[in-house]
Amino acid sequence: MPVLEEVLALALRLPLERIDETIGYQLIPQWDSANHVALIGALEEAYGIMIDDEDIPDLNSVSAIRRYVEQRTGG
Repeated sequence: MPVLEEVLALALRLPLERIDETIGYQLIPQWDSANHVALIGALEEAYGIMIDDEDIPDLNSVSAIRRYVEQRTGG
């Protein structure tokens, strides 16, 4: 299974060392609405999941995404 931080770094075009629990949607310039959509697609592809539209707004931080992916993948 892909490492979440690597998926986030690629989707947000950030160095891996910048990915931590302090970043979130619109808290850093790179995590804007366009990159949020790209991130959702990257998560779906990396983990083989479909993210429901109503869940997308809640996936606004590294910790929220981590919890969601763990719940959806059993991991």
